[in-house]
Amino acid sequence: MQYVTAQKAREEARLELTSVTYKEKMGKTLANPRFIPVQELHSHHEDAIQTCLEAVSKVQPLTQKQINVVREHLGKIYEGYKETNVQKQSSKAPAIGIDLGTTYCCVACFQNDQIEVVPNDIGEDTTPSYVQFNEDDEDIVMGMTAKSSAYLNPEGTIFDIKRMCGRHFEDQEIQKLKKYWPFQIVVAEDGKIKIKLKKQNLFPEEVLVNLVAHLKNRADEYLNDTVINAVVTIPAYFNPRQKTLTNE
Repeated sequence: MQYVTAQKAREEARLELTSVTYKEKMGKTLANPRFIPVQELHSHHEDAIQTCLEAVSKVQPLTQKQINVVREHLGKIYEGYKETNVQKQSSKAPAIGIDLGTTYCCVACFQNDQIEVVPNDIGEDTTPSYVQFNEDDEDIVMGMTAKSSAYLNPEGTIFDIKRMCGRHFEDQEIQKLKKYWPFQIVVAEDGKIKIKLKKQNLFPEEVLVNLVAHLKNRADEYLNDTVINAVVTIPAYFNPRQKTLTNE
């Protein structure tokens, strides 16, 4: 039983390493705002896979079966990149810049020969980095609405999200911070952090998705078009996994 568990852990670690490596390489390719021809994009995909296989093979040579598993795993991620690439042909919205701050977020774009800050839903230039889960964790509010009503639902109001991304439960910084958080965090099977909610436990990255989606949707409304390209600020101290998760 222990052998099976250890083997599964190694397989999951291998897939995570390949995911991070693949997304970092393909992310640079997709950062180009222009549509990339299908064959060219596929060539980048194959190059990225080869880079991933070489990286994990340095740890331990892979069998053909393991190579196939990696290819299938990365192929699913590639489908999302292909869809994004196709959307570039129809969207005329400018690229946006998202300053994903620990305390506040800000969104801006360049149009009409000037930089325009995208106001949030109450007309302010910055949005508090707060996500609040109410009822059965399905009623979710963000920003100032979440922050101003935090006292009514402290256990379900999550902040400092970026500090948790990519870190493990036993991280010294996390152990210090959790003493001051009104919400609870628990340790996941792999040692990572999960945030305890009423009906479920979520990874910090899953919570962050709600905030980024909120900012992106607000930009869609402001520009009256679907935003495809975005530049997101990433702290210099972020490790590769944290960078990849933020980009996602």
